[in-house]
Amino acid sequence: MRESPRRMARVHEALERLGNGQRVRLTFDDATEIELRVTQREYSPGERLRLELSSDESADRYRLESRVGRDGWGPVSFSRYSRDGASWVTRGDLSGVDPLDTFRTFESDDMRLQSGLGG
Repeated sequence: MRESPRRMARVHEALERLGNGQRVRLTFDDATEIELRVTQREYSPGERLRLELSSDESADRYRLESRVGRDGWGPVSFSRYSRDGASWVTRGDLSGVDPLDTFRTFESDDMRLQSGLGG
């Protein structure tokens, strides 16, 4: 099933706000869910978004990836690293994102104030 552009925009907006260490619940097109933690984030606005994730219960590694095409952001592909085959195996496309932790993003002025350098 192809997701609506509005729903895909909400998924991308949620992914763009995730930070390293943040826990997230992901929902797939078939309504299955998985909870993971962001371990690495690469975001190039207008080009590409890639998150690497891990499970708190296992050593498995996961990856979310999406690229911008002619019509905007494409589907978010979800893959799991297969240690047996030493490769990434695609699981399917993402349809929902639910952040489970919240983190405050500090702007440069906030960092100066916290470190005692600001005035």
